[in-house]
Amino acid sequence: MDVDCVDHVGDHDPMILGKSKKKEIIKESGREIMQSTIDENSEFMESDDDANIEEDLVVLMESKRRRTGRRSKQLWLREGDSNSKYFHASATSRRRRNSIQKLKDSDGVWVDWKGRLPSPKI
Repeated sequence: MDVDCVDHVGDHDPMILGKSKKKEIIKESGREIMQSTIDENSEFMESDDDANIEEDLVVLMESKRRRTGRRSKQLWLREGDSNSKYFHASATSRRRRNSIQKLKDSDGVWVDWKGRLPSPKI
């Protein structure tokens, strides 16, 4: 059974696809919704309101982006408040990434904490 992946791209979640494909899917969905509304009520809008549709879609996309950011922050706060495995892993990773392992002295020589580098003053 040989299936061409290109035929099934439209079946997948837009979050997996790239930004341009997501925008295209959202615009197409918006146009379909607006067209069905126009068909139901032909006096709803004039034909030159395509710019308004795009503005509405941009507002919707921005709103979705903000909601997603808030949701991820809420997840982190919910999962991160306790000393959970998730919180410990993210804190350890951040501490390791932000730590200074060695410095270059005025002579251009790399010095680590075990070498000549003095202990940090807090």
